[in-house]
Amino acid sequence: MHRTRWAWAVLAAGLLVAEARACPVCETEAGARVRSHLFGPDFTANLVATLLPFPILFGIVGLIHHGPPGRRSPEAGAGGRTEDGPMSEDR
Repeated sequence: MHRTRWAWAVLAAGLLVAEARACPVCETEAGARVRSHLFGPDFTANLVATLLPFPILFGIVGLIHHGPPGRRSPEAGAGGRTEDGPMSEDR
């Protein structure tokens, strides 16, 4: 309850502020040059180069968590047996 009141107070204070300036450089000439380079003609290439490591990282994490493809199903249990019997192919 106390956190909720505090959160509402912060939200109300944020809405009452006329203008919040998080970046004092944004309105300067240097800020304008930086924006023109960031959002220039090679924006897509820069965005792809920035975001490319994330799918690679998620793939590595998925391999670590789930194991490589082709492993036994986790439904087999710790004993290596299914409902039909042992998991060996030579019955």
